[in-house]
Amino acid sequence: MYDSNGSKLLPISISYQADGNYLVKVGGNSSTVFEVKVTLLGDQDYRVEVDGVGSNVTLATYSKDQTKHIHIWHGSQHHHFTQQLGFELCEEEEMRHNVNSETSHPPGTVVAPMAGLVVKVLGNNGTKVEEGQPILVLEAMKMEHVVKAPSAGYVHGLEVAAGQQVSDGSILFRIEDK
Repeated sequence: MYDSNGSKLLPISISYQADGNYLVKVGGNSSTVFEVKVTLLGDQDYRVEVDGVGSNVTLATYSKDQTKHIHIWHGSQHHHFTQQLGFELCEEEEMRHNVNSETSHPPGTVVAPMAGLVVKVLGNNGTKVEEGQPILVLEAMKMEHVVKAPSAGYVHGLEVAAGQQVSDGSILFRIEDK
């Protein structure tokens, strides 16, 4: 997405909320945040509500030549988005990041399994999560690594943001009972 002048690419962050809605953050430091609710109406038809204003859209996706294509139609308007593919996801067992018993971190602390770039943040501080629920995605060596909650509880200490580099063993967040 570009700014109103069409000259600057704006970062977009999408966070899944516990109530089933999404928070969409557009821009950097002085970003705009939208609450989005999506309801499936039929095969490829959806009702999208943004801050209480709703529209019906049709969505189609396909992959071709290592690129995922996403088409959205709203009335007579058509939007086409692309995403480069080629990132592999790790197996389920490799995705769970348990507390490192060799350190003195508080219980429930999740550390970066390797140095990398935070590409997505899927949770927020205070959000209730289930064991194995994805919290963020790291990219290292052209592979994406989904970092999941090691147990059920509430996310605390999540201070990383999309686009931020983290070092191996740095604290990403912790899961607490309250």
